[in-house]
Amino acid sequence: MLTTLAYFGGWAAVAQRYRCRGTPVGKSFHWQCARFGWVDYNGCVSIRVCADGLRLATFPLFRPGHPPLFIPWSALRVVSVNDKWWGRYTVVDVGAPTIAQVRLPLKVMDEARRLTPS
Repeated sequence: MLTTLAYFGGWAAVAQRYRCRGTPVGKSFHWQCARFGWVDYNGCVSIRVCADGLRLATFPLFRPGHPPLFIPWSALRVVSVNDKWWGRYTVVDVGAPTIAQVRLPLKVMDEARRLTPS
């Protein structure tokens, strides 16, 4: 079941190109929510903001079909920012052409801006 969700949501497609090897240095956000395509990962994702990109990993119990990812900043394109009372998140396209669309907490992208001013 988890492998099927990874396939249909886009995590598996992103992993084919941006699979993470190791653990880069950066600020971590644990127990976060993210969305790949139509698949929600509610509170089971750790996100690490690094100088070179983002590392995303699911809680080990949900790891089947979901290897850790490391997506460089150059592969991310902001599509929209939602800063409303019902949710604070950013939608980004991964890859060019787009491999998957991912929704991330706005605080993660705020940290990215702070860490990598450009």
